[in-house]
Amino acid sequence: MARRRRPARSSPRPLSLGGTHWRTDGAAKTRYPSERDAQDAAQLRWVEDRVELNVYSCEFCNGWHMGKPFRD
Repeated sequence: MARRRRPARSSPRPLSLGGTHWRTDGAAKTRYPSERDAQDAAQLRWVEDRVELNVYSCEFCNGWHMGKPFRD
């Protein structure tokens, strides 16, 4: 199967937001207005795809995001 190319960005993402505000495909992460909303979305991802995600508060947008857990 051929790999899809990521479309070029029309403008570079702001560097001031740091790496935690962006997905690996370059798009901004989904902002959830509350911790509960983010936890519900993370639980749904676990039920549907067995993907374990942590929920964390974002200091840049004052919302909540999901991310992969850190492994030691």
